[in-house]
Amino acid sequence: MNLANLGLSGLAAATARLQTTGHNINNAATEGYNRQTVVVSTAGGRNMGYGFIGQGVRTDSVERSYNNFLYRQLVNAQSTGASLVSYGNEITQINNLFGDRSVGVSPALQKFFDGIQAVASSPADPAARQELLGRAASLVGQINDANGFLDSQRQNINTQISTVVTQINSHVERIRDLNQQIVIAKASSSGQPPNDLLDQREQVLSELNQLAGVRVIEQDGSFNITIGNGQVLLGGDTVFPLQAIPSADDPTRIVVAYSAPVGAGRTTLVEMPDASIKGGSLGGLLQYRSEALDSVQNDLGRLAAGLAMSVNVIHRDGFDVNGNPGQDFFSLGDPKIIESAG
Repeated sequence: MNLANLGLSGLAAATARLQTTGHNINNAATEGYNRQTVVVSTAGGRNMGYGFIGQGVRTDSVERSYNNFLYRQLVNAQSTGASLVSYGNEITQINNLFGDRSVGVSPALQKFFDGIQAVASSPADPAARQELLGRAASLVGQINDANGFLDSQRQNINTQISTVVTQINSHVERIRDLNQQIVIAKASSSGQPPNDLLDQREQVLSELNQLAGVRVIEQDGSFNITIGNGQVLLGGDTVFPLQAIPSADDPTRIVVAYSAPVGAGRTTLVEMPDASIKGGSLGGLLQYRSEALDSVQNDLGRLAAGLAMSVNVIHRDGFDVNGNPGQDFFSLGDPKIIESAG
C-alpha cells in the first residue's frame, strides 16, 4: 500500500466518524434515538521481508449505544406508569364526586337524617315536615345525579377502550412494517445493523407498551408480539388485530377481543378477561372499571335501595296527621334486565 492509499483509509475513517458525530448531534432531541459510534480496526500489516508495514485503518461498522436489559426495564416502567396515570385520572373523578363534604350524597344524607330528627321532635310542625320532604327530594336528586355521572363515566370508558384498541392495532402494523424494512436492510448490507430503523422500531414498541403491556419475542431479527395470556398480536408478517366489542354478558360494556385463528386463513373473535390485560392506559382503564367503578356504582345502588326499603318499612308502621296508616316514603324503580348474547 502506498502513502496515498494509507492517507485515504485514514480520511475515510475520519469522514465516517465526522458524519456519525453530526448525525448524533442532529438527533440529540429525537425521541428514541440511540447515540451511534463508528467501530474501526487496523487494516493489518504487509510483510515486506524486513518486517510488517501497517496498511492503515479500516471502518468495520456503526454501532448503537444500546443495552437491551435497560431498555426492557425502561419499557416496563413506562407501561406501569401509563397504567397508573390512566387509573388515577379516572378514580380522581370518583373521589371528587363522593369526597366533597359540602355537596353530594354524603352531606345530603346527613341533612335527611337531621330532618327526620326534627320531625320526630316536633311531629305536628308543618314546617319541619315540609323541610324533611325537601331534604328527601334533595337526597334522591343527589343519588340519581351521582349514578348518572357514573353511567356517563362508564360510557367514557367504553369510548376510551375503543380508541386505545385502534391505536394498538396501528402500532402493531407499524412494527410489522419496520420488521420487513429491517430484514431487507440487513440483507442488502451484509448483515450490518440498520441502527435508525432499529431505533424507530423500539420507539414504536415503547409507545405500544404505554397503550397496553405486551411481550416481545425476537426471532431472526423480527419482533413477534403477544398480549394478555399469550394471545398473538404479531406473528411473523401477520397481524392479529384486537377489537373492541360489546360483551356477550352485558352489551352495554365494551370489552377487548382478540382474533384467534381457526384454520384456512380464518379467525374468530374471543373475549379477553379484563384482568388478563396488564399495563398501559388500556390496562389502567380496565382495572379501574372492574376494581373501582363497578364496586362504587353497586355500593351506591345498594345504599339507595337499602335506605328506601328501610325507611319505607318504618314509615308504613306510623300514621299521618289525620291518623291514617303510613305509606311508602320512597319509591323504587323496576329492575332493569340486561340480556346476554345467550
